[in-house]
Amino acid sequence: LIEMGAIPYEISNENIYDLVNKKEIRFDQIDIFNTKAIAIVNEDTKTEVFTEDNNKEVCLNKDLYNVVSGYIPEQLGNGMNLTDASKTFNISKGQMNIWLKRLCEDRLIKKSDNIYYKND
Repeated sequence: LIEMGAIPYEISNENIYDLVNKKEIRFDQIDIFNTKAIAIVNEDTKTEVFTEDNNKEVCLNKDLYNVVSGYIPEQLGNGMNLTDASKTFNISKGQMNIWLKRLCEDRLIKKSDNIYYKND
């Protein structure tokens, strides 16, 4: 098999079944320009790795609404309906509807006759 391109397996103390079924907890994207990072390395040991060179905070909130809540109201322009907004931002109507409702609840935008406008 090695002559056909197979890679030899190095014998170790770990069981092959355990190696194949070992799962990493998560692979979160981090800001590569921020030197403080948090990552869970191994599911079995629950090891956490911390690196900290400056006092910048790592945002652990996974809700994208916090990102789009500042962007969507600025892009509404003269107003958009749900369909136009979902096409403009290239997301599903369902997700756009959720975000538009939350923006209205937070009073960042207003709705009039199914058209959404930036709240002045």
